[in-house]
Amino acid sequence: MGIRKKVIIDTDPGVDDALAIAYALKSQLLEVVALTTVFGNSQVDQTTRNALSLIKFLNADIPVYKGSGNRIDGSNPSVLASSQAGTVSYFNSRPESSMGEMNAIDAIICCLETARDSISIIAIGPLTNIAKSYQKSPESFKDKLERIWIMGGAINTYGNISPVAEFNFYSDPMAADIVLKADIPKTLVPVNACRKVVMTPEELKSLSGNSLIEDLDGLVGEYMRYYVNQERLGGAVMYDPAVVGLCANPAFIRKQIPLYVRVETAGELSLGQSVADLRPNSQNKPNVSVCLDLESAPLKSEFYQALSRQNQPNWSK
Repeated sequence: MGIRKKVIIDTDPGVDDALAIAYALKSQLLEVVALTTVFGNSQVDQTTRNALSLIKFLNADIPVYKGSGNRIDGSNPSVLASSQAGTVSYFNSRPESSMGEMNAIDAIICCLETARDSISIIAIGPLTNIAKSYQKSPESFKDKLERIWIMGGAINTYGNISPVAEFNFYSDPMAADIVLKADIPKTLVPVNACRKVVMTPEELKSLSGNSLIEDLDGLVGEYMRYYVNQERLGGAVMYDPAVVGLCANPAFIRKQIPLYVRVETAGELSLGQSVADLRPNSQNKPNVSVCLDLESAPLKSEFYQALSRQNQPNWSK
């Protein structure tokens, strides 16, 4: 087994976040050094409790740092994910691990500044913490950041929170735009690619006996029904596990292209839309690598294998 890639996971734990975190912790290719929380699927106090309880449940000895509860401009998020889309308060009755003393913004900077090796960031929630960290200490991102893997955006396709916007970008459009403009290595995994990673009801049934799946059974089932009934995709989209899988194994990327992408921050009908310059003669320099297609079958196979491992992370400090 080679050296595991060190990662920070910035997250707003809902259903697929919980599965993504479990995937990362049980992966033989990743070493999770910290979780940082942000508002999104719920208020930040709740997403932090979810993260702490999940870490305890998974028997993982990693710090959790509470992050932003409002958008980067200080305004309150107008929309939190509906229960059907995956808000989790399920772990309320579970014991929690202890929270780190730093806030998430300082923790991200500290992890980057003190790292002996390069670190990647897996961003699977609104990008508020990442944008604030970059604004506070851009030099910290220059040295040790290997890459930011971002679950966000909808490139030339329909959104999942509005006709044109993806939920994470819509939740804090200004933060998303700041991160996309930042001169740092980043890969965007938009809904285009994530919608290819669908957990079918049959696949969920095949995971019966898995402690995490059984503990989340009601929520995963509700999440599944939402996508089957509302999105008509034949199963539940694994948005966040898809990004973890690509970070762990970039060979799963089938098609990626460099693009100039910005986020609409003021539109009445288009707020949060990811605006990609697809013109062949564009003079705009690409600012992000965008994954438009991926190898779904091997990614899902690795994901399910990871979930089936013993209920403890497969790495050591």
